[in-house]
Amino acid sequence: MSLEGGFLDLINQNRDWEESGRRLLRILQEVKERVGESSMRITEEGEVFLHPDASRILHEPGNEGPLEFLRCIERTGMAKDWK
Repeated sequence: MSLEGGFLDLINQNRDWEESGRRLLRILQEVKERVGESSMRITEEGEVFLHPDASRILHEPGNEGPLEFLRCIERTGMAKDWK
C-alpha cells in the first residue's frame, strides 16, 4: 500500500467517524424535540442512558455508525466528561 493510499484511507475513516458523531447528535436532538425531554442522560460515573425512542432509532438498520460512536464514548470513559 502506498503512503497516499494509507493516508486517504485514514482521511476517509475519520470522515466516516465524524459523520457518525454528527448523525448521533441529530438523532438525539430530534428525539429531544419530539418528546420534550432529554434523549440521553449521563451519570457521574459515565454511564449513558438513552430515551427508549433514541435507543430504538439507533438500533435500526443504517444507524450502526452512530451506535458504535456512542459505544466508543462509553468504552473510553469520555461520557463522564460531558455536561
